[in-house]
Amino acid sequence: MNIQFVTYDETYIINDLNQFSRPKLTAQYSNVGLPSNDWAMTGAIEYKFGNVFKEYSMEDVWDKKVPWFYKNGKQRCFVVQYDHGFKTVMISPKLVDVRHY
Repeated sequence: MNIQFVTYDETYIINDLNQFSRPKLTAQYSNVGLPSNDWAMTGAIEYKFGNVFKEYSMEDVWDKKVPWFYKNGKQRCFVVQYDHGFKTVMISPKLVDVRHY
């Protein structure tokens, strides 16, 4: 199973090892954007009033327990990633869709 995060201009795919790939980059540059242990999703996080409200594990992500969007369509939760040695939150780009397939 994979997870697909869709932004306005790009799609990110999370494989079963929680590694990111970027098909758009791979199409342009054959060895860029492929899954790697250097870039992996570690969970999701929800902020309220500028503070961390709730953290979600990868198990929650895979089990579709993360409320990615509010009813009005605004992004509610954000991707937490491990990117080349650093843990960061992907605030931008904003998600427009999340699909499990």
